Amino acid sequence: MAEARQAVHSIRVSSLHLDSITTRAKLRGPQVHEVDGGAVIVIPAPKYFIRLAQNKFRHGWNHFQSAIWPAPVWAVLLAISVFVAVVMQSPEGSWYRSGPIAATLWWCDEHIVSVFGLGPYLPTFV
Repeated sequence: MAEARQAVHSIRVSSLHLDSITTRAKLRGPQVHEVDGGAVIVIPAPKYFIRLAQNKFRHGWNHFQSAIWPAPVWAVLLAISVFVAVVMQSPEGSWYRSGPIAATLWWCDEHIVSVFGLGPYLPTFV
């Protein structure tokens, strides 16, 4: 058993030790490295996944706050919600549905909302 542990700890992947690879995986998430025609897949423990998710959310929230800085977050989210509700409730021939506002909302739906897989759960108004 000691020989197996020693062999695992002595693996070198592209001039890196396995310890440094696992340390990086704790910070960056799952990783795949090539070793002599094979692959080493490093998956961190679940607590590191949770920590990574919390950090990503916190950084995203801080970035959003910085992007809309003069306005409070609640006001921006309320304005976006009201804007989307007005567009969704407007008649078919309305400028809201056929103008640049509608084009922007459709672009966001196709490129941003669909990435998260939320499209099937949203209401469709035809």
